[in-house]
Amino acid sequence: MTVSLGQGSKDILVSEVFCGPGQGISVGSLGKGIKDEEVVGLTVRNCTFTCTSNGVRVKTWPDSHIGIASNFTFEDIVMNNVENPIVIDQLYCPYNKCNIKVPSQVKTSNVRFNNIRGTSANKVAV
Repeated sequence: MTVSLGQGSKDILVSEVFCGPGQGISVGSLGKGIKDEEVVGLTVRNCTFTCTSNGVRVKTWPDSHIGIASNFTFEDIVMNNVENPIVIDQLYCPYNKCNIKVPSQVKTSNVRFNNIRGTSANKVAV
């Protein structure tokens, strides 16, 4: 199971999701399009990820249009053998067709992580 949130999402609650295998929960890809809207107010609570490629992820494009990603809370989450438990990627560039020399203009702010526990499939968890 994969839960993806994109542009224009506001005041979203994701709760009691049991995910795996899959990608986990991703917010993005933000900033790619000129008409992308802000993503504000996301709570992910009481979820379990097992053998997923990502746990919780926020991704914005480099050399992007101006945008906002704010007021995110990730809490009471269990990660079981997750490759990348927590990812904030402001140089998201699939297929290597981006100008990564110019930073993302999507302002990512007020992101909170509370009571996230478990195991990573990699040595680096964040």
